[in-house]
Parts: sequence; structure tokens; C-alpha cells
Amino acid sequence: MTPSLDIDESRRAPNPILGTLLVLTLALFIGAFSWLSSDQALPLLQLPLVLISFITVGVIGFLYFLNPAKSLTFILLGLLYFAFEFTARSSEADAGGGGTQTMVKGIVAMMFTIFAIFTSSRFMFKAALTGLFILYAAGATATSFYSPAAIFGFVSGLSLLGLAMVAARLSHGEQADLLTMWRAIFFASCLTCLLSLALLAISPQQARDMSDMRYRLRGVTGAANALGPIMAIGFVVSLLMYRVAQRSAMRRFAQVMAVAFVAALLLTNSRSSILGLVAGMVGAALVAGAIGTFGLLVVLLVLAVGGATLLNPGINEAILELLASLFARTGQVNELTTLTGRGVIWEACWKLIVERPWVGYGLGSVRVVLPLSYADEWGNTYGSAHNFLLESLISVGWIGSLPLIAVLLMGLGFLISYFRKNRQDRKTLAKSAVPPERQVDVWLALCALRGLLTLLVQGMSEKSFAGQPGSTTLALGAILATTVYVRRTQVRKEHVF
Repeated sequence: MTPSLDIDESRRAPNPILGTLLVLTLALFIGAFSWLSSDQALPLLQLPLVLISFITVGVIGFLYFLNPAKSLTFILLGLLYFAFEFTARSSEADAGGGGTQTMVKGIVAMMFTIFAIFTSSRFMFKAALTGLFILYAAGATATSFYSPAAIFGFVSGLSLLGLAMVAARLSHGEQADLLTMWRAIFFASCLTCLLSLALLAISPQQARDMSDMRYRLRGVTGAANALGPIMAIGFVVSLLMYRVAQRSAMRRFAQVMAVAFVAALLLTNSRSSILGLVAGMVGAALVAGAIGTFGLLVVLLVLAVGGATLLNPGINEAILELLASLFARTGQVNELTTLTGRGVIWEACWKLIVERPWVGYGLGSVRVVLPLSYADEWGNTYGSAHNFLLESLISVGWIGSLPLIAVLLMGLGFLISYFRKNRQDRKTLAKSAVPPERQVDVWLALCALRGLLTLLVQGMSEKSFAGQPGSTTLALGAILATTVYVRRTQVRKEHVF
């Protein structure tokens, strides 16, 4: 049996009564807080209920977190992954509902952070990769104190710090812990996908992203560009779930969900997520050697022929017109050449960065400072830099962004090195079979590489994992935990091969 990361074998089992009470009191606190945030003004009832439920949650949570159940980590991970982008309001954003939902999400994130502090502190700097991620999260949290959205930024920073700490702990777990982590993300993605498709079937207009002229599925998230990366990562994880499934029913479910993820992704028309997924799958196949030398030569030949063809102005113009008719929402070529207007947004972002290049404006500030700096000809403003690096530079500056850049480069480098070493190991095995446990490690590494490449490409035109945390940030944490784990186990098992 795989030892739990949350409880030592020598300690007593967690008390199920305390676990049940914790869930009930947390539900009571969320309900009381939502009631306090509503239009009903009954402070003599609402305030005492909030205070009593908060104290009760604190006391029971403290007792329970001293000896938590193994599954609590993964339940909270899945809950947070789903809750980050979930919204029950219309895409035109009812402010009151949005505020209440944001507070409830903040409560869930704070609970996760408290749990991380109790269970993950001793793993914080055991690996350089996750240690840098924690430094990035801690620095981002510190910037919230001068952010124009200080409270929002502080809560976002704490949840980011909690994600980084749990990633550090899971990276030193066993194979079963990593698989359960990805399984939690998979089922949370399934829930988001199935609810979004159900909403599409029941009420197509409510499932639509109303900020766009064409129909784009946003489902139960706030926007189509929020649903897109969740579906892309869901597809990547479904391939892992299919590989490691021990029962035929689970393999069939993974296959069905893979198709559902792709269908939902196409319905979002999130071109950055679609391109990211394609680049992630092709790039990972190249790195892992899945398409072989002949496949690599074919890819290089296609790129060479394509590049030579684009040198002809007439062909170039015809291709742009064809791409515009297929992918541009307005059908205009300039929508492609300006990256759907992102060029002018990036110019406004750079002006903000030049004014405060080193420390930025604070975590959570982009949604405040960018609308003050830029509006299009119709008066529309944007609350995102539409690029992960620009989002990070505005939020935490170069000082805060350098650890994140280092984490991405190190993670990518570690995974490439892992597959290079893995190919060498396979050659030394001759005709002997690869041990099943080692094969699962390879599938985990492949999932991490596909996910990282997908997020990097998607982050070129969306904020992705930068700035205030979201589902993609949690996915990045899972990728980093997996990267550290496979690198650690590869070194540990080298003598076997």
C-alpha cells in the first residue's frame, strides 16, 4: 500500500465525526456569509451567526488538520479546481451575485491554504523547482499590500501560496499520490464539461459568451476563454486516465470524456486553447520520440515547404484570406494580423510596465489599472493583459516575475532531460520489458509535458496561470509536482537499468 502524505502509519486514524462536523460547519459558515452579503439587512442575526460559525470552523478545522484524512488533499484540490472558474451568474455579470460567489470561492481557497500550512510546511524547499514556485507565490502575496485591489489580491496570493505548498508536498509522494492528484483534476474537469454541455442543451443562450458576436460556449464558467483551457487540460489528463485505468469501464469513460472535452473546446472557439493543445500534443510527441525520426523529418519538411510558400505574396494573401474566413470571428484579415486586437492591448500594458517595471502594481491590480489605461473605440475595456508575461509584469514586476520564468524554463528543461534519459534507458534494456511502474512514470511525465506546453502556448495570448490564480494555475502546480516526482524517481531507479 502507498503511504499517505497526510498521516503517518504510527498515528491514529482521523476521526470521521470531526470530518463530518468540519464539512457541516463549513457549509454553515458559507451560508451565513452569503446571507450577510445579500440584500437582506438583519445584522443582529447575520453577524452573530457568521462569527459563531467562523469560530466553530476554526476550532474543528484545527483539530481535524492535526490528523487529516488522506483523501482530504485531493478532495480540496478537485473542489478548488472546479470552483476557481465556476460561475452561476450570466456572462453580463450581475455584480451582486458575482461578489457573493467571489467571497465563497475565497473561503474555499482560504480553507485550502490553512490545510496546506498544516500539512505541507516541511516540504517547502526540498526541491529547487517547487521551492522557486513557493518563492514566487510568497512574493506575489507580498505585493497585494500595495495593490489597488488589496483584499482580493491578498486572498489570491494566499491561495496561490497554498497551491505551491501542496505541489511541493505531492512532489515527494508516491506514484499513487500523483495519480490521485491528476484523477481529482480529471473529475473536476469532467464536472465542468458535463455541466456546460447540459446547460448548452437546456438553455443555449445562458451557456453563451455574450461578449462575442459569434456563438461561443462559456458553459458554467465566466467566459469562453476560461472554459477553453480547462477543456484542453481535461483532454490531456483523460489520455493519462485511459492509460492507467485498470478497469474497462474507466477506460471507456476516459475515452468518452476525451471526445466531450474536444467537442466543448471547439464550441468555445478559444483559438489560443485549441492552438495550445495542438502544440502541446505535437511538441510532446517530438520530445518523447513518439513519432520517430521519420515523423520528425515529415514535420520539418512541412514547415520548410510552408515557409517557402509564404514567401510568395499572392499565396500569402490567399492563405490569410482563407484563414480569416475560417478562424476570424469578423472574417477580416486584420483580425488575424493584429491577434484580434491584442496588439493595442499589449501596447497599453507595456506603458504600464514601463512606469513601474520592478515591483508592478500588486497582485490583482490588472483588472483595475488596465481599464484606466486602455479602452477601444467603442469604449470597451479589458481586465486581462492577454499574455501571461505581461499579466505577471503588471502584477508583480520583474522582481516577482523572474522566479515564475525560472520555474517554467526549469520545468520544461527537466521534462526534456527526463525523456532524453528515458530513451537512453530503453536502449540499455535490449529485449527485456519495461517495468509497469516505470511505464506509469513515463505516462505521468508525458501528461506533464503536454500540459506545460499547452499552457505556455495558450499563455501567449491569454493570462493563463499568471496573476491571480485560477484552474490553470492549479494545473501548473500539478505539472510541477509531477516533474519533480518523475525526476526524483528516475534518479532513484537508475541503478535498475
